[in-house]
Amino acid sequence: EKRQRCLAPRFTPAADDKDHTADGLLRWTIGSGITMLSDPHGVLVYGTGSGVWACGTVLSKYLCTKPELCQGAVCLELGAGTGVVGLTALTLGARTVVLTDVEAQLPLLRRNVEENRLPPRA
Repeated sequence: EKRQRCLAPRFTPAADDKDHTADGLLRWTIGSGITMLSDPHGVLVYGTGSGVWACGTVLSKYLCTKPELCQGAVCLELGAGTGVVGLTALTLGARTVVLTDVEAQLPLLRRNVEENRLPPRA
């Protein structure tokens, strides 16, 4: 079931948002059901953590094809940026996911956790 929900995640504009923005942030839905916000205009953050990198998309897609790698796992995402990989792992059944980044990038990371109704712990 989790694998089917997650197969071939694609970033598509959120269907329920006419202009695909939330407070100046772009809102996207990944095939796994995760809502991601990116910040190309520097509303909350600047630099490398403001958007999803291609490698994050590739790793998320890979994990979706092998959900058993995440089930029950403890995951640490260093330099999480938007948190796409860690949130994918959590969706696939990871027991614990810790998302980290430099202080300046945390506002967007926290918003993505909130968008997905996940309780922040730090």
